[in-house]
Amino acid sequence: MIQASVSLQHYLPQVHIETNRPPSHNPHSDRLPHRLRQSSHSRPRRPQENTGSNLHYIHISGTSNLGDQPITGRYSESKTFSDNDDVYSYLKMREEKQPYAQRTTDLITVETGKTMNVPTTIIMNPLIYGVGLGPYNKLSVQIPAVIRCGLKNKVVEVIGEGKGVWDYVHLADLTKLYLTVLLRVLGEQGGDVPMVNRA
Repeated sequence: MIQASVSLQHYLPQVHIETNRPPSHNPHSDRLPHRLRQSSHSRPRRPQENTGSNLHYIHISGTSNLGDQPITGRYSESKTFSDNDDVYSYLKMREEKQPYAQRTTDLITVETGKTMNVPTTIIMNPLIYGVGLGPYNKLSVQIPAVIRCGLKNKVVEVIGEGKGVWDYVHLADLTKLYLTVLLRVLGEQGGDVPMVNRA
């Protein structure tokens, strides 16, 4: 982790990293093309930079795009995904069967990136747990809420038969993933950058 941070420090004078909370649950996801164009034109340039733009768009989303719905029964499927799956085609198939605001946003993000010739990477986070080390919010939302509810009721509750299972990741592991993707975008670390619908 420290080594990766040092590598990023080396690039900071040359790279502009813009962070923005994505409207993943915003039904007005048609605004994304405007946001992406805005980002591509708002990057401040320094005198030594050429006029070319090495823009790479990293979009943050969630694994509920892929999940089934065993409790409501609206969508039932038993599927294990692998790194070799064509997840983009799967998302399109699911969206045709059952529109979902977060998934709609992701698909529009991909199509906008393709139209603008901007490499696009989507990271779908599961539930996040662990204590953050940054200056802002240090706890995730869902798991602390489940713990508080369990302490209050003296039992960890489940809905129905408990089939509504969610996956999860520790904050430190997720941070390493973000650093890995970012370092590969910068060319600091070997390996391909995961991109949606890579040609």
